Amino acid sequence: MENNYVFLLYVFVWLIFILRIIYVSIFQPHKSIRYLLLSCYIVSSAFLLGKEIYGPFEDGHILGSLGRAYIIGGLQIIPMLLLMITRTKTEISQNYIQKKTPVILLLILLGISVFNPYNLMPQATYIAIFYILSFILFGYIIFRTMEYEEIINGLWDGLCILAVIELFLAILFPVLDVTLIPNIFNSPIFDDGLRRRASGTFIHPNLFASIMSYIVSFFFACYLCDYKKKKALLFTIIAFCALLLTLSRSAIIAAMVILCLLFFISKYPHIKLISAKTIFQFILPSFILIIGIILFTPLRDYFIGANADAMLDARQAHNLYYLTLMPNHPIIGVGLNTHIEYFNQFYMGIEFEGLSLDFASTNPVHNIYVLLMMEVGIIGLIIFFILMFRNISASKKMLSINPNLEDNILPLTSIACIIAVFVHGMSDYTVLSIQNMMFWVPICLIANFINQGNLNSLSTEMNDVEDE
Repeated sequence: MENNYVFLLYVFVWLIFILRIIYVSIFQPHKSIRYLLLSCYIVSSAFLLGKEIYGPFEDGHILGSLGRAYIIGGLQIIPMLLLMITRTKTEISQNYIQKKTPVILLLILLGISVFNPYNLMPQATYIAIFYILSFILFGYIIFRTMEYEEIINGLWDGLCILAVIELFLAILFPVLDVTLIPNIFNSPIFDDGLRRRASGTFIHPNLFASIMSYIVSFFFACYLCDYKKKKALLFTIIAFCALLLTLSRSAIIAAMVILCLLFFISKYPHIKLISAKTIFQFILPSFILIIGIILFTPLRDYFIGANADAMLDARQAHNLYYLTLMPNHPIIGVGLNTHIEYFNQFYMGIEFEGLSLDFASTNPVHNIYVLLMMEVGIIGLIIFFILMFRNISASKKMLSINPNLEDNILPLTSIACIIAVFVHGMSDYTVLSIQNMMFWVPICLIANFINQGNLNSLSTEMNDVEDE
C-alpha cells in the first residue's frame, strides 16, 4: 500500500486531526483532546501504512495470518504515545490487576508457541507475538489514560468518520465502477460471478466486511443504549450498507446474528444465553428470521446464486488440506503464524477437488478453528475459548446489574465483536489478521478491564452495606 495516493490520504487525515486538536485546545479549552487521539488511531488503522521490517522473510516466505513483516505504523503509535504523556489513572486498573488468570492463560498460549519443538519458524511466531502484545498494550494505554466517556466519544468520532469514508469508497467502487479505488489501495478486483465486490481502504473485501461488522455492532449498541439514538441508527444503516456491498456471506450473516443478539440481550439482560428459554425465545426465532431474510430478499442472489457452491467447495477443500496434517501435533500445534510454512514442508497428500494445491499452500486456511488447532493445538484453542467466554461472561454480568444504559455500550460491543469473530471465523481467517485484531482486541480488552473494575467496585460496595 506504499504509493503516493495512500500517503497523501494519510497526510490529509493527519492534518485534519491536527487542526481539530488545535481548534478544541483554543476554542474549547474545557474539553479534553484525548478522544481525538483515540479517533485518530481508529481512522488511521484502516490504512495500515508504516515501515515494514521483514527480517529473514523478505525472500517471499508465506507464513500465517499475521504476515511476514513487522509493520511499524506511525499514525497508530503516535496517538498512543500522546495518550501516555497526558495522564494516567489507576483506580479501576488496580482492581483489575488482581485478576491474574487471563495473564497466566495468555502466557501459556504464547509460551507453547515460543518453546514449541515443532515450530519450524520461531521468527514468524515472534512477529505474531509482537502484534498481539502491541494490540494488548494499545488497549491498556487507552484504558489507563482515558475516562469511559472519553473512550465512547473517541470510538464514536473515529467510527463515524470511518463509516462515511468506507461507504463513500464502496459507492465509487463497485457501484459507480471507479476502478481507481481498488488500484489505490492495492486490492485486486473481486468478482463473485454476479457483481464486483467492495473492499474500501482494505486489500480484500472479506477484511473490509469484518471491520464493518464491528462498526455495525458499536453503533447498534449505542442505539440500544439511547446514546445519540437517531444518529446511532443512521450510522448503523450506513455501516451495514457498506457491509452489503462487500458481498461477504459470512460477515453479513455475522452482522445479522449480532443485531438479533444485541437486541435480545438489551431487552432481557438477566436471562441466560444458554438455556431452553433462550432457545425458544431467541435462537429459534432469530434463525427463522435470518433464513427468511436470505431466502425472500435480494440477498438470495448473493447467498444461493453466483458462485456460492464453488466457494463452499473451496472452503471445504482448504480445510481438508490442513486437517490431514492436524493429527501430527494435535496438542500444542506447530507455532503461531507458521501453519502455511509447515504445510509447504510436510504436506504430501492428494490435491482435493474444488481448490488447487497451489492456493492452499500460499493462503491461510479460511477457518480460524482449523487455523488455531494447527498453530497452537487443542491447548491453545481451549485457552482462546476461555479468554473469549470470560469476556462475554463479565460483559453479560455487567449488563444484568448496571442500570446505566451508557455504561453498557462497551459490554454490548465487546460481546458483538467476539460473536463476529466466532461466526465470520468459520469461513474466513481475516478476523485473525493485523488490521482486524487492531480493532477488536483493544475494544474487548478495554471492556474487560472496565467490567472487572466495575464488578469489583460493586462487590466492595455490597460488602460494605452488609457490614453496616
